[in-house]
Amino acid sequence: MRTQPDTLDKSDLRRCASFIKVIILGFSIAAARALLSRDNVYINSTSITGICVQQKSSKEENIQLMYKNIGKTKFAIEQCTKTSIFADKTNIYIMGSSSCIKNAKYYLRHLISIHFI
Repeated sequence: MRTQPDTLDKSDLRRCASFIKVIILGFSIAAARALLSRDNVYINSTSITGICVQQKSSKEENIQLMYKNIGKTKFAIEQCTKTSIFADKTNIYIMGSSSCIKNAKYYLRHLISIHFI
């Protein structure tokens, strides 16, 4: 990818690359459009296996619980923190502003850890 001579804003190339990256990661096209229309939107990832090691129980059990709970509360966390969340087998991807990502990570970590108390 490259800019054209009539491109006014050079950050458009970064936005375009981020748009493609978000779609490849698995976010919806509607969520990816947020990158094009807003400034200061970032993508952050958290490793599921890293969280599992901290909890001292089997990785498979933690991952199954993670998917079960994300399925139930993902929409609520997204609405509360104004982020978009996507999870695959090894990572959780969060898209939003830096403060919103921080809040979403807090809620996701709390959601995982509450089942191991």
